[in-house]
Amino acid sequence: MANMVALIDADFIKYLVVYDVERMYKRGLDPTVELPYNTVVQLIEARVQKIFDQTASMAQEYLFLFSGRTRDNYRALIANVKPYKGTRKYAEKVKNESRYRDIVEEYIAETYHYCKYDDLEADDLCVMGHNPSTFIYSNDKDLRSSPGLHYDIKNEKFFTVSEEEGLMTLMQQTLTGDSVDNIAGLHKCGKVGAAKYTKGLKGEELVQAVLGKFIEADGVKHGLDRFVEMYSLVNLKTSRGDFTQEKYSKFFYQLEELMTEKEDDEF
Repeated sequence: MANMVALIDADFIKYLVVYDVERMYKRGLDPTVELPYNTVVQLIEARVQKIFDQTASMAQEYLFLFSGRTRDNYRALIANVKPYKGTRKYAEKVKNESRYRDIVEEYIAETYHYCKYDDLEADDLCVMGHNPSTFIYSNDKDLRSSPGLHYDIKNEKFFTVSEEEGLMTLMQQTLTGDSVDNIAGLHKCGKVGAAKYTKGLKGEELVQAVLGKFIEADGVKHGLDRFVEMYSLVNLKTSRGDFTQEKYSKFFYQLEELMTEKEDDEF
């Protein structure tokens, strides 16, 4: 029965629409021509409708979540070993790409349930709102650290992440870091090493083992500092008390409204 709220990690829709524009140019459209607003909207609606079609069996309401600017993200303030996302270079693939990206967010904000905060990424909001009445729709592997129901975009199916699986993903990410986001992790530790260090471990034992590897590499003080930094960079925001609820009250209000509408429709 479709009775859940879908939390859409919506940044990827911008990339897909730009990809669609690029394909139009490759098929013969003059690449110097700027697409009309209505044409871009048609591309957006096609992508949104695909989300609706894929998740219709579970979703009754949808909340589209977008990321703030990297320089405003709280991770940029705590990154010391390497600048957060410091190696990313943004080059336009098609003319007016930035305008097309803006249209995607502007249109979705005007047409659907939408939320964004300057200091958060869309996946932070996804995790903050992840509960038994919601599921996450995203192609970001980092979100597999959040226990609960997810939608696998690549394989087009729902799957569930357990508490143990979520913690394992988070601890292994703390060890490996993330080259895409310029997060260093433990010195010279890749996926193979992370799997080896965490094999068969759970809960507190798992966390202690990962922390121990940082202390082993850098000593107690520096190892602890590096562990805290890497954990904080890869960890996604969660709802932990009144301060978070108050600071991001708009998001929680929207989510509560959608969940209430869902419950009302059941009766």
